[in-house]
Amino acid sequence: MANGPESAYPHLPLLREERSAERRKKKGFSGNRPDRGDRSVFSPQLEAAAERLITECKSRPVPCQGVQPHLVFRIPYAEGASAEQLIESLQRQTGLEIVSVEPDNAVVAFRTDVDLQEFNSAIDTYKKGPRIKPKTGMPYLSTQMDFLEYIEPERMCLWKKEDRIGSRLMELIGPSGARIGMAERYVVEVELWHPGGTERASSFLNDVRHLVETDRREGERVLV
Repeated sequence: MANGPESAYPHLPLLREERSAERRKKKGFSGNRPDRGDRSVFSPQLEAAAERLITECKSRPVPCQGVQPHLVFRIPYAEGASAEQLIESLQRQTGLEIVSVEPDNAVVAFRTDVDLQEFNSAIDTYKKGPRIKPKTGMPYLSTQMDFLEYIEPERMCLWKKEDRIGSRLMELIGPSGARIGMAERYVVEVELWHPGGTERASSFLNDVRHLVETDRREGERVLV
């Protein structure tokens, strides 16, 4: 029977080294990472995009009675990046719920409240850069937030009214609703993103019912 490593080499002690998140081998993103320059240059672009979204959302008109303001916005990503990997990282690291993958290299993110605190925390971690290895004094090669470099911050934007009109209805009324006929009757499909729990889903449905039943304007006819 072969001797174990300790008995074969008694003069070589075995030292245990704690594992670190940065040292674990992780599956990298497919495609080449975009050249964003220094972290100190790219992180302010991400911060500015997040601040712009919050400001624009809060400046919108107050929604109808019974409708709570939510934060829904597009996150374009670099050509060749894996949408699946980006979605996994965004949902795990930034507190965003990704509800749609668009055909033009973008995902749609959702937040129940108008708050991007977790997203900004991820940016702050990215900006600080890799931690220092305690044994060597050298930095790790990356951080868990480096996936942010696949985002195109200058093209991040709120989900607009035009984005909410379905293709069939758009054919009738146009992308901005300019061809709406006040005497016509239209079928409007309401698409609700499932929030992940039965109680919250029922609450969303009740909000829609309440809106339809109580917020009719003069001359409107609504059949449910």
